[in-house]
Amino acid sequence: MLIWQIFAGGAALLLLARALLVVRSSRRASQVVLALLFAIPAAGFALYSVWPGPPPELTWLTWLSTLLIVLGLYPAFYGRSALRRWGSETVTRHYLTFANRHVLASRTSLGLGLSGYVSMFEPWFGIACLAAIAMWFVVWIPVRWRTVKFEVSAEIAAAPEVTFGFLVDPSNWHRYLTDLESVSTDPTGPLAMGSEITARQRFPTDASKPGSGSGSLEERSRITAITDTSFTAMTLDGAGVTTTEVHAINGKTLLTVRSQAHVPFTDALLGLALEMPAALAARRDRSRRNFERLNEVLGESSAL
Repeated sequence: MLIWQIFAGGAALLLLARALLVVRSSRRASQVVLALLFAIPAAGFALYSVWPGPPPELTWLTWLSTLLIVLGLYPAFYGRSALRRWGSETVTRHYLTFANRHVLASRTSLGLGLSGYVSMFEPWFGIACLAAIAMWFVVWIPVRWRTVKFEVSAEIAAAPEVTFGFLVDPSNWHRYLTDLESVSTDPTGPLAMGSEITARQRFPTDASKPGSGSGSLEERSRITAITDTSFTAMTLDGAGVTTTEVHAINGKTLLTVRSQAHVPFTDALLGLALEMPAALAARRDRSRRNFERLNEVLGESSAL
């Protein structure tokens, strides 16, 4: 009996130490998800170490849980190494989704394995673990919980036709978009209906932590609507739509950028949807800086 108490106490301390490390060093998404995985098993092991019940039996559940924990920790789930490339290489949305699926598989295996182990000591805690994991999955099924909307406007000191003419020519974008590394269109030239845009931009790896570093993200989109005063671009995966509009206001231009996107289900399960408020705030700040730069560029052009 004593050896099982020692084992349970050691498991509780190990999970607690891991949880504290996550809180200190990880991004918010990891903190929430790993807390969900570790908190209930740690409590179950701690309870058994203080008030032990019947000794656990080694059954098929023991071996299955061990296998799941090994899979959860084994680097074959190379989503972790893929995400480390985020700070040093250019990645695409598709690649990030692929990497996140591996991370999700790893953490799901770890969570199920811990649930199996704690159920051998405290069955009700094992059931609670499974219920918490199931509830987390169910919460993110509705698309409305994963929908992100963004809108920002600014007054531009140039006529609407001048502003719009400047914006529909992607070769001008690098002059005011501070995070843009490169952009190309197919066909080349000003935007038209059906134009495909390939843009590479720098983004913070963790919007909730200023100064956390940045990586390059390549994204492809297609123009789905264009008029004399607006154009709409949709990402090729259909996850996001952005509309840029200009309106006359007191001889100047009111420029409005409006977008809507859906956080992929996989990303939401990893807790990334919880970082959206910080990401939107960072994007709003970037947009304001870009609009200020656009004003300067158009002012310089009109002075020539």
